[in-house]
Amino acid sequence: MFFQKKIIVWLFLGVSLFEISLLFDVRKNHVDDVFFADLVSMSGVVLPNPENTLLKQLREKEAQLTLQERQLLKRENATLMIFLYGFVAWSVLLCLIGLNFYLDYRHRKGQRFL
Repeated sequence: MFFQKKIIVWLFLGVSLFEISLLFDVRKNHVDDVFFADLVSMSGVVLPNPENTLLKQLREKEAQLTLQERQLLKRENATLMIFLYGFVAWSVLLCLIGLNFYLDYRHRKGQRFL
């Protein structure tokens, strides 16, 4: 009889320790977070006041300005690339024109002596 009570006590302690370790264990996935959020929940409401509405407006304005900054950087990069391509194209054309004048000069110089 004493042996059976001892087994029951040890089983109860083991199960209790297992449950406590589950409660305080570091949860690694979202399912555990949802499960434990149902066990312990706390809520609070802050009524709108000038400070928190102003902060919300500032955050919205900051997000808008960040978006505009990204768009301006993209536009600036596009403008720089267009300038670079134009510069390369004009350089190639200038080299071809110079090569044409040089080859024309050599051709005319060779015909003079014949």
